[in-house]
Amino acid sequence: MPEVELSAGMIDYEDTRGTGSAVVLLHGVVMDGTLWRKVVADLRPDYRCVVPTLPLGAHRRPMRWDADLSLRGQALLVAEFLERLDLRDVTIVCNDWGGALLLMSEGRDERIGRLVLAACETFDNMPPGLPGRNLALLGSIPGGLALAAQALRLRPLRRLPLTLGWMSKRAVPSEVVDGWLLPLQTQREIRRDLRKYVSGVKQARAELLAATERLSAFDRPVLVAWAISVVVLIQEKELGASLLFFAIFVVMLWVATARPIYPLSALVLFSGGAYVAYNLFGYVRARFQVWLDPFKTPQGHGYQIVQSLFALATGGVFGTGLGLGKPDLIPEVSTDFIFSAAGEELGLVGTTAILTSYALFGARVFGLATRCRDDFSKLLVTGLGTVFCLQTLLIIGGVTRLIPLTGVTLPFMSYGGSSLLANFVMIALLLRVSDDLAAQNQAAGWTPGSEPLVEVGPAGGGR
Repeated sequence: MPEVELSAGMIDYEDTRGTGSAVVLLHGVVMDGTLWRKVVADLRPDYRCVVPTLPLGAHRRPMRWDADLSLRGQALLVAEFLERLDLRDVTIVCNDWGGALLLMSEGRDERIGRLVLAACETFDNMPPGLPGRNLALLGSIPGGLALAAQALRLRPLRRLPLTLGWMSKRAVPSEVVDGWLLPLQTQREIRRDLRKYVSGVKQARAELLAATERLSAFDRPVLVAWAISVVVLIQEKELGASLLFFAIFVVMLWVATARPIYPLSALVLFSGGAYVAYNLFGYVRARFQVWLDPFKTPQGHGYQIVQSLFALATGGVFGTGLGLGKPDLIPEVSTDFIFSAAGEELGLVGTTAILTSYALFGARVFGLATRCRDDFSKLLVTGLGTVFCLQTLLIIGGVTRLIPLTGVTLPFMSYGGSSLLANFVMIALLLRVSDDLAAQNQAAGWTPGSEPLVEVGPAGGGR
């Protein structure tokens, strides 16, 4: 395996020497480059894959005794690594480690063309999850890392939530984990290097938070979210879920940055994705064709929509009356088509009242978002409001044939325990934010009708 001498010590790395653009794949704590073995095999024909083994606990060569191996120090090692190999316009891919984010805050991102973040540390999520907090605790106890490394020789312990259990959907092959743990189990100097990293958690958390907030300067994150949404569409065949995830990401990004390029780019990506999905996937094409003309197959794919339209028409202006409709004629009436059942029994008057209630709720939520003082509360409320309003729009538009039908629930009306629980959690979060805001206003002596305390930014964001 090739090696390169850096200021902290000797670093091993894998380089496929391909002729395509360079992709630098970075691993997490107590892992090495074998994390990317399958990815490298797929990318090798078209890209130059470079996989360094960072001194994060699974490296074979101890670093110098005075090396800075904190989160910031590790990030600077990545920048030094790129310089020594003279890699330019690279794609940095991070998994289970967010140190590369500090390259931006340190002004060392001139060689980075693209950044891909895959389930890694961001904001103040440091150390991440149960495994990260457990590792930080062990690093603060004399002999803790050595004891944990030896205990993990017992392979069943590796599937516990405190170790690797929640870090992967499928079990990592034992021989791969054995390779990760061997240096930690056999070399005191490797444990010393790892201790340097995990002992600086408090400082690393502040550095990571500052670095993440500078991500607004990165101009291609929509492509990542779009790809994730397409994966959901392909794997789960969930049109509603994929559209919901994509829309939430775009709205949150737009509110956080106030850059119109994001919703405009998202519109282009959505249009392209919809066209490709229509031509590649039969179930997408069937949904679209049913939306255009459900009466073409009234006893087949169009049966639900046809019965839904009949129910709404039967309700008329005032409805048939509570309990006097025939909702059992509509398949899945308690979930996807509950609005149609309400329309039949309550009529136009009742459905207008329902829509007005949803509109008033959404307006109050977004009004709360504009009054929030801190960015976290503002983004939280905006995200919750977006989920609520988009769900309502998707399912009501689907059952009334305004848009193609997607399988999402109608908040507070559709049957389903998980959906109802999520809606009440949303209400609880909104009440908490509203209560905190009222307490802050009262403490500051502000009353409704006086001058506002915050300045509303171009995208509704207070600054």
